[in-house]
This record gives sequence, C-alpha cells and structure tokens, in this order.
Amino acid sequence: MLFYPLSGVGTIGLLLAIYFFMDAFAGFGLASTMYPDRGWIMWVINALLSFGLGVLFLINWPFSSMYLVGLFVGISLFFDGIALLIGGSMWSKMAK
Repeated sequence: MLFYPLSGVGTIGLLLAIYFFMDAFAGFGLASTMYPDRGWIMWVINALLSFGLGVLFLINWPFSSMYLVGLFVGISLFFDGIALLIGGSMWSKMAK
C-alpha cells in the first residue's frame, strides 16, 4: 500500500464490500430471531441497506473505491447505530 496506494484502496474497498454482506447476513439473522417482538423491522431495513451498499460497492468496485469507502461506511454505521438504539430500547422495555 505504501508504493501503490490505488491498489491498496481497491483492496480496502473489496474488504468493505465483504463487510457489508456479512453485516446484512447478521442483520437478517437478528431480525429473524426478534420477529414477533417490536423493532425487528429496523433490523430488516438495516440489513437491506447493508446488502444494497455491498452490491453498489461490487458494481463499481475498482474505480469507485476512492470516494465510496468513507461515504458507505458512514451510512452503514449511522443505520447500525439507529438499529442498536431502537433494539436496546425495546429490550429495556421487555426487561421491565
């Protein structure tokens, strides 16, 4: 990565695409375990968003890695945080 930074950015982009697909898989799994309870739809939305980001990353992979790395990671972390806040509030209500 030190001598060829563009290939390093492409590699990081591919690793992030794999991360998005794994995040989508985990989101679908968590939504299926939470299904009868409230808040499961947010995990499905989060999983669909992560899957869509992974697909968009792979469609334009080597050329768009320069700007998509920061943009997509920020979007994914934002929606992960919202899903975790909603899930945590639902679980604290269930504990009472």
